[in-house]
Amino acid sequence: MARRPTSAGGGTKPRIRVPAGGKAWTRDSYQNFAASVGVGAANLSSGGTYGFNPITRNHTQLEYMYRGSWLVKVIVDAPAEDMTRERINIESDMAPDIMDRLDDYMEDLLLWQRLTETLKWSRLFGGCIAVIMIDGQRTDTPLDIKTVGKGQFKGLLVLDRWMIWPHLEDPVKEFGKDYGYPKYYEVVSDARTVPHMKVHYTRCIRFDGVELPYWQRMAENYWGLSVLEPCFDRLLAFDSATAGTAQLVYRAHLRVLKIEKLRELIAFGGEAYSAVTQQIQNMRLMQANEGITLLDSTDEFETQSYAFGGLSDVLIQMAQQLSGAAQIPLVRLFGQSPAGLNATGDSDIRNYYDFLNSAQETRLRRPVRLLLDLSYRSLTGEGLPDGFNFEFAPLWQLADTEKSGIAAQLTQAVIAAQAAGIVSSGSALKELRQSSKITGIWSNITDEEIADAVAAPPLATEMGGGAEAPMAGGPHEGAGGPEGLPEPPKPHQPSLAPHPSGLNTREDLDSHFSNLRMPRTREEVGKRYAHLVGDSLPEGFKMSVGADEESQACWLIENRDTGNWHAQVQYSARDEAVQAFKTEFGEDSVGPIKRMSFADFSRTIAELNGPPPEKSNGSAPLP
Repeated sequence: MARRPTSAGGGTKPRIRVPAGGKAWTRDSYQNFAASVGVGAANLSSGGTYGFNPITRNHTQLEYMYRGSWLVKVIVDAPAEDMTRERINIESDMAPDIMDRLDDYMEDLLLWQRLTETLKWSRLFGGCIAVIMIDGQRTDTPLDIKTVGKGQFKGLLVLDRWMIWPHLEDPVKEFGKDYGYPKYYEVVSDARTVPHMKVHYTRCIRFDGVELPYWQRMAENYWGLSVLEPCFDRLLAFDSATAGTAQLVYRAHLRVLKIEKLRELIAFGGEAYSAVTQQIQNMRLMQANEGITLLDSTDEFETQSYAFGGLSDVLIQMAQQLSGAAQIPLVRLFGQSPAGLNATGDSDIRNYYDFLNSAQETRLRRPVRLLLDLSYRSLTGEGLPDGFNFEFAPLWQLADTEKSGIAAQLTQAVIAAQAAGIVSSGSALKELRQSSKITGIWSNITDEEIADAVAAPPLATEMGGGAEAPMAGGPHEGAGGPEGLPEPPKPHQPSLAPHPSGLNTREDLDSHFSNLRMPRTREEVGKRYAHLVGDSLPEGFKMSVGADEESQACWLIENRDTGNWHAQVQYSARDEAVQAFKTEFGEDSVGPIKRMSFADFSRTIAELNGPPPEKSNGSAPLP
């Protein structure tokens, strides 16, 4: 005989005896049957349940709701428009003019508008696709992005779930992100303005509405849920409350006239009843600020006013529930700032933007990357360059004054750290470029400039000179002093070990660096190296100086024919420097191009020529 199972303490486990044909009910919540309290007890709460109201399948009702309710339109449109409103920030070494052309190309094809439409109709109907239109390719074949040539990408065709039929009998069977989804979508005949076609899933950008569990998704033809279905009851409650409140306005001020034996007069009819109605009409006409109310001595007249106290609190509560159901803050859903002391709604908007940024990363990043690649190939005939990346622009936008203030603070902090020797010039440039994501300033610092700064000899401050040391560069710093300069004095404190540079006091540094400080402006370069202009430069270098410009860098261009490097100092823009070089040496003479700061250029010249003379060609003393 089988033994009865026992509990951990050795006792018999409790059992519930169920009558034959009966049911056993177990409850996890609190119950008090004597007081009819708790779920399952004899009370009104126990009669509540959740029904099945699949309005997602009624596309006509959804269309009427979208057309007739401004609140429904905001719930559907607001997140979709906010997700695409600020576009993206491209992070790449491609030329700025190519970035501008790429942005213009995407705007001309209305790609961002089509993405917004796809998101809207997916939220309204539960699903939508955007068909990638490639000129000269069949839509029912897999898309090979490498076959897209120049000018072939023609934009997106938006089709909501009711315009297409997914082929559920032929799903994607290859393991991957699209596994189990329909392989083909076919345009239904009801879409009269769209030609009948069969579209391969690789040529579609698909967005679903609210995600559903597997069997419910199958019941919806593998689409999602409309965002209106979960908040449908809250929509009805809010609209009912506002409509009921509007009806009360008609009853805000009631006038009551008591007439003796009125019922008999109405029943008798004839002239008596006509007299009563005529009296009331005269009262309505004459009852004004300057009118008079005429009554019989036995009649009574009084007014009744309705108090609307408490209705505003009810409407606010209804609005808050609807806001939570739609996942849109009140300030965005209703366009009203919250009431109360110091209430701005900024925290709600920030949380909402964080939610949208998460949706951008999970739903938009892959489609936007695909559209960027297609647009770039259609524009240039080539694939995206290596290292290409993008970030969604922040939805919370700073004012211009805030950006400038933050940029100034960050720049000063980086310069101070670099001057103190805490970070190198390369790290300083990296920090400045990183700050451009917030401020929009210093975004044009290139990888070549950072690499040049890293490869350049360290400045005096980077070698331990401290924040108080002047700006200087290193080839002339030696144990015995550079050629042409006096030997540095010996240390003033014999107890301290001499510095390897031979400069041991502040006076030593001032005397030494007054002759070695590298010029930082175009004018200083012109004064310092006026004696080197033209053919007098060392082998392999030529230079032209324009002291009227203010750029902080020059362009070094190698001549393919001679192998010489030429420094285009008078041009701050790369294209201008290249064009000037072509004009002087020919179209085919342009070789490798480098960008170099004036300090680095001066340091390179000094390495080849030694220290500059005190004066050159009668110019003023050098800085």
